Amino acid sequence: SYDIHDFEELYELYQRVSAWSGIPWQIFWGIHAEETNLGRNLGSTTVLSVLPRDQKSFFHQICRELQWNPEKIRGSHKGAIGPFQFIPETWVRNAIDANNDGRKDPFDVEDAAFSAANYLLRRGALKDLRKALWHYNQDYRYVNRVMRYLDYQ
Repeated sequence: SYDIHDFEELYELYQRVSAWSGIPWQIFWGIHAEETNLGRNLGSTTVLSVLPRDQKSFFHQICRELQWNPEKIRGSHKGAIGPFQFIPETWVRNAIDANNDGRKDPFDVEDAAFSAANYLLRRGALKDLRKALWHYNQDYRYVNRVMRYLDYQ
């Protein structure tokens, strides 16, 4: 497992996700930074208390698979979870067990980064990265902030 505060480990992870997906590594750094300050702020809201009804079955599916108590899981005020802030349905439909531990865990940064790449690829990231990012978070200012990470070498 990754020490989320070890930037070298995160950089190595983003490089692997980039090699797998063809999406520049800086995009994963950008999403992780914008969504949760590189995992430092995962949200403190009880997810069940804010999830829209159409997301609850997906959330319960995740909790069953990972043997979590749904009452104990915290995330954003919109019900997004983990370092890459997945809405439950998006997680269920795009999740990858990147470290082959038999679990697709939205709080595991490795699973989350590869799953984000999977989502972006399914949204056409290799043809139009900005559009794929807009689907990830439907806010053009967010897209612009993430795209700015491409300036980092």
